[in-house]
Amino acid sequence: MAGVLNEFFAAQNGVMNSADRVSGMVDRGQLRQLAPRAIAGDPGAQAQAAAIDPAAAQQFGSQRDDLLTRARSSAKHLQAALKAGDAGAIAQARQYIKPFMDTLQPGKSYPLDMDPAQELQGVEAFIAQTDGIASSGV
Repeated sequence: MAGVLNEFFAAQNGVMNSADRVSGMVDRGQLRQLAPRAIAGDPGAQAQAAAIDPAAAQQFGSQRDDLLTRARSSAKHLQAALKAGDAGAIAQARQYIKPFMDTLQPGKSYPLDMDPAQELQGVEAFIAQTDGIASSGV
């Protein structure tokens, strides 16, 4: 009888371990889906990630801070190029800022052929919005 009980409990432990592994895989899958939106600043995605794994949600916040810092730095370079009117420097700065802005706005693509006056307004607004947010103070 003891052997049957031991086998039963061993099987139960196996089922529980399998369920835990499946649950962990589901959680990691959900976090992978939430990551781009959470890093982009979607508060709903950040809250969902925190409910699944608070440490992962905190990491997403750190990644967002780093992204904002780098985007702000590249925006300042673009701002200077736009003010100088240097077409080569503008094109180069646009290529540099594009991946940051595309990440901050999932599903949208930063245009590389904007009207410089309108782009300068947008860049300056972004710089003002990120003042104090970007952790390095760039």
